[in-house]
Amino acid sequence: MIRADIDRCINLWIHQNTLLWGRLQTLSALQVAVIGGWYLLFSGHHFIWALLLSALGIFLSLCVYLLICADLALRDKFREELDERVAPGFFPKHSAIPGWLIIHLIGLTFCILNGVMAVTSGLIVCCVSFGFCPNQIVSCGH
Repeated sequence: MIRADIDRCINLWIHQNTLLWGRLQTLSALQVAVIGGWYLLFSGHHFIWALLLSALGIFLSLCVYLLICADLALRDKFREELDERVAPGFFPKHSAIPGWLIIHLIGLTFCILNGVMAVTSGLIVCCVSFGFCPNQIVSCGH
């Protein structure tokens, strides 16, 4: 492999790695905003808005998570190319907990949490709309 190809692979790997971690930070900031907004709306008894916010959170989290998955695939492709042709053994082959597993767990946990918030809001909206409103759950304003 010539030096220009090596530099290209290294630069692409660094670029994909930077994109991956930037998107993971974006996903975390998005999740903080969704949780904070959902709590504010839910505690203010704006259950339909809380439901819509959590549904939007699911959609946006899945979009960013899919971008992260694409970044992981491209980063691993460049990593394998570098490992095979440039510096065999430079990247560790095995670790106790692989980074890709942690990244997938973070992304999926955020999506599941948004789903739990959506279900909670949806159940309250259904209960209130059908007239079932026990005082222990929520004050309906009646």
